[in-house]
Amino acid sequence: MAVTKNNVRVGEHFTIHLDEDPSSGFCWTLHQSPLKHVHARSEEFHAPATSSAQSDTGACGTRVFTFIGLVTGSETIKFELKRDATILQTHQVHVQVTSVMDTLDFDEMMSVMLGDQFKIMLYSKDGADTFEWTFAGPFDLAKVVNTSWSTHGGLGPGRIFHHLKCEAVLMEAKAVGAAVIVFENKSSQDAAPELYRVLLHVKPILLPEPPRIDKAVTVTVGEKFKVELRSNRTTPCWWEFRGLSNLVHFKGSKYISNDASSGVCGVGGTEKFKFVATAPGSEVITIEETSPGMASPRTFNISVTVNPKKSLFQSSSLGKSRKVWSFMRRRSS
Repeated sequence: MAVTKNNVRVGEHFTIHLDEDPSSGFCWTLHQSPLKHVHARSEEFHAPATSSAQSDTGACGTRVFTFIGLVTGSETIKFELKRDATILQTHQVHVQVTSVMDTLDFDEMMSVMLGDQFKIMLYSKDGADTFEWTFAGPFDLAKVVNTSWSTHGGLGPGRIFHHLKCEAVLMEAKAVGAAVIVFENKSSQDAAPELYRVLLHVKPILLPEPPRIDKAVTVTVGEKFKVELRSNRTTPCWWEFRGLSNLVHFKGSKYISNDASSGVCGVGGTEKFKFVATAPGSEVITIEETSPGMASPRTFNISVTVNPKKSLFQSSSLGKSRKVWSFMRRRSS
């Protein structure tokens, strides 16, 4: 197993290059996801450079993984060179993500999620003839949605009333990363534009993992179905349906003990749960195994697909009856 080290800063991109022979069928893959301190941006394969006089059969190319530092801390990125379920080689990269706060100059710091909208409040200088802030970039991390203006008044030095102009810039985070975004305000009195710097950190949206599906059921509206689970009430553990469903109605449950010889105690049984489909759609319902003092109960997840009930006009029997009725009308006429 090969091990390398890498030090990056928050918002900094870095790449990891791994040699790969496409003719072998083995391919480098990222072993774990999602990562906590770095974010995987892209993955691509660079074919080996060959000349016309040289065959590229068996030549090694390079698989390039691109990451970006998200939050400070240590991360171990694991890669596997595998083909189907066969792992030929592993590679680990230890990454230390450091802060950018000590190396960059900024006026404000914001942390948002990817896709979030946020406001930057920008104020003019006292006595500025013109007032218009412009977004100077970088443009890959966030974009301007709209801008609004307002004026505030107050007493300044010498008890002179001053107008303070405020520009509210509504922005939207469009990429994961961290950078200092810059706004410029140039008035007629300024030789150089006034700058306002915001250290913006955009975090990825981490979606919860989908539940494990233990059973799949497809029914029609109005149709009943059962779920049977092994159980033993003498342990004491039992299965229980506590959830709410928009598609099915819980009719109740019943525990049936297995047959046992005379005098035998502690035999198991079966929990039977009855449901009836009430509305079309798809969802996952969960039955939990519970017991007094159980911190994390086991779950049994059922993927339920409810199809709409066919109308009379869709049934084949109605089509046949229409033909018979038409034939009878012709005979009687």
